[in-house]
Amino acid sequence: MQSKNCVASIATIPPDNWQGNSSIAIANNESLHQRLIAQYGVQESHCNATPFAALKAVVGKEANVIVSDCAVLLYHMTSNMFKSYPLKRLALADQSDADINLVFAVNTQQPELLATINAGIQQIKQNGELKRILHKWHIQP
Repeated sequence: MQSKNCVASIATIPPDNWQGNSSIAIANNESLHQRLIAQYGVQESHCNATPFAALKAVVGKEANVIVSDCAVLLYHMTSNMFKSYPLKRLALADQSDADINLVFAVNTQQPELLATINAGIQQIKQNGELKRILHKWHIQP
């Protein structure tokens, strides 16, 4: 499962200023590391085992910026451990919807489950709950 990559920082540093000015924490993701080098000229990046570890590096002032999967990053940023930090988030602008790879699978042998899920999705669309969820997690519909 992967969503778009997001950037978060305590001190907002726009991507244009990353070269030579920032220490960037990323989860252990070689393709993202190569993309940061190619697109933004980033030379100093620290690979961390997980997005959680990368976020800890930012709040611990071991890195200035974290780049990670948006869904995971927002989950951690709003957790009790990190919600008191003044973290700011922005999406990397060069990503298309094709970069999103969120998957939800239901066993075709369970049509009742699929019908229940579809009915629930329809209900939260109609009553506005889906909009509230998307807003809470900073996701554009």
